[in-house]
Amino acid sequence: MLTYGALGVALIALWTQVASPRQAGAISHAVEHDPAGLLPPLPASTALDQIRPSAALFEITLAYPSDGDVSGLLIRAGAAADQARQASRMVRDRFGGEVDDASDIKLALGAQDEGKGRSIEQLTILNDLGRTIIARDGAAMRLVHGAPRAIKIDVPAGSVDAHRSLRDAGLDARLALEASALLKRRAAEARRVTAVIGERPDRFRDHGSPQLLYLAATREGRSPVRLLRWQGAPDGWIDIGKYSSDSGFMQPVQGRVSSGFGTRLHPILRFLRLHQGVDFAAGWGTPVRAAADGRVIGAGWSGGYGRQVRLDHGNGVVTSYSHLSDMVGVLGNSVRRGQIVGYVGASGLATGPHLHFEVIRMGRRIDPLSARFIEGNAVDRAKVAARLAQLRITGS
Repeated sequence: MLTYGALGVALIALWTQVASPRQAGAISHAVEHDPAGLLPPLPASTALDQIRPSAALFEITLAYPSDGDVSGLLIRAGAAADQARQASRMVRDRFGGEVDDASDIKLALGAQDEGKGRSIEQLTILNDLGRTIIARDGAAMRLVHGAPRAIKIDVPAGSVDAHRSLRDAGLDARLALEASALLKRRAAEARRVTAVIGERPDRFRDHGSPQLLYLAATREGRSPVRLLRWQGAPDGWIDIGKYSSDSGFMQPVQGRVSSGFGTRLHPILRFLRLHQGVDFAAGWGTPVRAAADGRVIGAGWSGGYGRQVRLDHGNGVVTSYSHLSDMVGVLGNSVRRGQIVGYVGASGLATGPHLHFEVIRMGRRIDPLSARFIEGNAVDRAKVAARLAQLRITGS
């Protein structure tokens, strides 16, 4: 007579015979990526196990700070100040001072030293140049994995399109299609195509996704097209030959102009009134960035303007950013162009989330659209140069 115990043993035996091969197959499939070998290999699981800190008590994932203040971010997360500064210097040295704003930081913290914060056992940067790990080695920290690397592909396009050429070179179909679409939108009939590919690792797994970082195409009788992936640009890319110089202003928020400068019927007060700035329609919480280098001379509530940040740019020029949902600017602090100063909201007299942006010159408000700033891809030349050097891209 078959007992329940015997039945249980039989089911377990059957499971080990059927489930194990499936599980092994799933694992082998999970690590099978980059068949063309175009990306730098990530460390094997055994290597990761060797550098995993045994003294870590917990791990948290943080967004890379938009202002680049890694040490401040680590200190706020609970790390000891001296170790936070050391780790920040190592990150800066490793990436040449330029880290993608969309990067993630995985921070493993150890025991608390009374009055000094917790020890940093491991710091992992996950960005489009792969996985960089800084781990504790006794009393010091050292880089244990992840020199920033990018793979460069340079192929002749000949009589076929860029997509076919890149696919023949072994590039991932998704990236080849993206590269081809970028060139077609710019009417670039390429004779030769150069692409630089990085890899953004998955937060929770060893493998990652390849990502196109740079694309160039030489054209017969015309200047080359050189595109660099850039966060905040209208379509995620800037044309290196066309972006604006350091002079002038950049558009403070990504969004369409919903109301221009001039007399209009006020949407709430319902009478004609001079609209002394420009409104940009944007979703709630969209980052608002400084239009130019300056100093914060105001950050607080300002009547119908709601939450407002004001910047002094010198030479009698001031800009203001109003109806914010939250402010980042601190009175007296210096800010760089493109640095976040607040987030879009609807505070004060506003019918919905938008940014009201004003430019004041010598005490008089002027039309911001005439202030040489509506260049959606305006970027800092020094940052572009640093990024190109990081990707080992040379040439003008």
